[in-house]
Amino acid sequence: MHAIITSSDLGGQPERDVLRSFQRLARAGRGTCVNAERDETILKQVLSLAVGAEFRDNVDKVFELVAEQEGKIATRALDLVHRADLAELRRELSRSVVDDDVVEALARSNRRQVGKLLVELLRDKELPANGLHAAGWALQRLLALGEPLVDPEKPVVLSDERAERLLEMCKALR
Repeated sequence: MHAIITSSDLGGQPERDVLRSFQRLARAGRGTCVNAERDETILKQVLSLAVGAEFRDNVDKVFELVAEQEGKIATRALDLVHRADLAELRRELSRSVVDDDVVEALARSNRRQVGKLLVELLRDKELPANGLHAAGWALQRLLALGEPLVDPEKPVVLSDERAERLLEMCKALR
């Protein structure tokens, strides 16, 4: 039996009596007790239970690999965004599955030229819906906008008026 403590009164730490009670229950059931405040611990525990405790080291290695990859962007995507070639970006965003690394690189570029290209792509009537969503999300992040630029239900290209406002905002980028 495994116990998961899901609430606390002491800023993320369960009360001492609650913790001891849950730990006793888990020990009696030959399981473990984890605090829900530590989501990664719970996920590791659940994965270990699902695949078998003997594979816990493998689960830990997977988490280490994911942590290592976090925040990294593929060199190809960075190069594509650095070149800021509209035709090439249009091809990339027209793929049936848009590369996450390209979208992330666009969003992190902080370049005025990339912002302008994204606005132009959002005005492109030939760009498929997934490309509009990707370009809209990247520009939203790039400009730190609070709301999505592309309606998830009904993606449409930007109006001239909205495009002009966004281009004006892009001037604040380097």
